[in-house]
Amino acid sequence: MSPPRRVLLVRHAQSEGNASGRWQGQQGVGLTPHGRAQAEALADRLAALPEAVLVRSDLQRVAETAAPTLARTGWQAHVDARWRELDVGSWTGRAVEEVRRAEPERFAAFREGRGPAGGDGESLPALRARVGAAAAEALAIRPQATLVIVTHGWALRAAVAELTHAGEGAERSRFHGVGNAAVCALCGATPPLAIEAYDDQSHLPSELRSGRQRISA
Repeated sequence: MSPPRRVLLVRHAQSEGNASGRWQGQQGVGLTPHGRAQAEALADRLAALPEAVLVRSDLQRVAETAAPTLARTGWQAHVDARWRELDVGSWTGRAVEEVRRAEPERFAAFREGRGPAGGDGESLPALRARVGAAAAEALAIRPQATLVIVTHGWALRAAVAELTHAGEGAERSRFHGVGNAAVCALCGATPPLAIEAYDDQSHLPSELRSGRQRISA
């Protein structure tokens, strides 16, 4: 009997928007020098996998995060726009703390799953449905291989909730934000998968690790 499949969900490395504390949503934003160093350290870990399939978002910060791994391994990336970050609508490009202060009711409604980000963006239930469909297709690619999905903060949390069959709203209430270039490892033949590790940054040198993230965008 073959061992249960492992699924590694990876958040992109530090981007310009992360460094400035801004909502990025589906903007095309590149990595900082700090983020590029994180991506190289991540590649050290992923390149050691004996056999893997890599699926990623089409956004720039994810492409730059995956690039060192792809260069070392020769893997082909399966690019899927459904792994994009939450669409944050009118909050795109704005400072997270500025939004929290200026729009407390709208911000609270989003965080509690009662409304879309920015009032005109995407809701967390809609995001979970989107990445859930993408995950179901990704799991069908070479089932014997480790599945590596490189994505974004909120998308990762929604995927963990969906793949583990966590309850409604778990992506905001149960699973906290993970650090840049962190790995969440799941295991199992079919969903619901078990969580082996969450926010694993053991592959990153101490100076490249992130603390607990309150907002992942």
